[in-house]
Parts: sequence; structure tokens; C-alpha cells
Amino acid sequence: MIVETDVLLLAGFALLVGTTVQGTIGFGSNLLAVPFFAVLDPDLLPAPIFIATLVMALFTAARERSDIQWTPVRCVVVGRIPGTAIGAIVLASVSVATMQILIGVLILTAVALSVWGLTLPATRRVFTSAGVVAGFTATTASVGGPPIALTLQHLDGPALRSTMGATFALGVGVTLIGIAAAGRLGIDELLVGLALMPWGLVGFLISGPLRARVNPTQLRAGVLVLATSAAMAALARGVF
Repeated sequence: MIVETDVLLLAGFALLVGTTVQGTIGFGSNLLAVPFFAVLDPDLLPAPIFIATLVMALFTAARERSDIQWTPVRCVVVGRIPGTAIGAIVLASVSVATMQILIGVLILTAVALSVWGLTLPATRRVFTSAGVVAGFTATTASVGGPPIALTLQHLDGPALRSTMGATFALGVGVTLIGIAAAGRLGIDELLVGLALMPWGLVGFLISGPLRARVNPTQLRAGVLVLATSAAMAALARGVF
């Protein structure tokens, strides 16, 4: 696995933007970065991006830790286990082109659901089901946040950011085990993830002062537009 320096820099910038958004509104890092990664170099997925953003997720959860809602966190992590197992089976058998198509389709679906404004009841069953879906999509397409964000959209800013951060930080461990079981996590992926990690930390730091200054609705709209464009590019790359 060889990732060119210029590709690594472009991927780092995409991750910087994504983690800044996530630290500000609670989600968006992988939704934004993953389709760009898929177009730049499929070897950047799936393990490196999770390794790169793990510390950012921990810091996001810790920054507003008193607002974490632990019931959904526990339910999501439990649901993520079977979802990851199914995703690992799929991941082990897909080609690079298929993975790019899968990423494009899943991100476009996530955007459509966000625009639709689907509301779900805040119950343990719903949280656990979201965890199953997130486990599958995170393992196969490196995007696990949207299913969880849909179930937590009733929370205010601090609770949403910290709870999403906690579910991500704990869920990444499960996802990386699944990715390793699928044969997609080795020393090269680990080193690339570690090389990208500083970009995620800078994004987290930038998000601190932005939380009270940025209009979440406008930023969310921008995220969806960028994610759609990147997803279409990944889809086209996989098809053609």
C-alpha cells in the first residue's frame, strides 16, 4: 500500500474540513471526507480514516462530557456488533469499484434522509437498530454517523455533539475489529491513519470557537451539498 504525498495532503485537508464540521455540529467528518478519499485513493479506506478520527471523537465526547446521553450510546454500540459482523463479510468480498459505488449510494441515501427530515422515536429499539445499520455502513463504506444522527436529532447542540462523539469513539473499536477480520487492516493502514490523525486534531481545535458562532442550519446545508457532490464523483469513479 503506497499513498502518494500529494494525495495524503489532499486527504488531510478533506479530513480537516470534515472534523471541523463534526466538532461544530456533531456529525459530518466521514460524510464529507469519505467520498473524497474514495476518489483520491481507495487505499485510504476503510481503516485509515477511522484511525485518523478516533482521537478527535474522544476529545469531542470529553469536551462536553456532562451532556452525553448514555442510553443511546450503549444501545448503538450493542447494535453495532452484529452490523459490523455482516459488514465484514461483505467488505471481504467486494472490489474497489464496488466499494466506490457502495460509498456513493450510501452517502446519497444518507443525504436524502437528512433532507427528508425523517423523525424517529427515541427508544432503545430504535437506537439499537440504528447501531446495526451504522455498524454495517461504517464497515463497508466508512460512514456510520448518519443513521445515528437521525435518531439523535432531537438533542440540543452540546448533547448531540458529545453523544455522537461517544458513540463514534466506542463504535470505532468494534468497526476496526470487523475491518481487520475482513483482512483490510495491517501495518500500512495503521501508519496512514496515524499520518492523517493530526489533521483531525486540528479540525477539532478549530471547531471549539466555531460552536457558538456558526449557524448550524446553514452549515448542515453546506455539508449536504458537498457530500452529494463528492458522493456523485465516487459513484462515477466506481461505474466508469
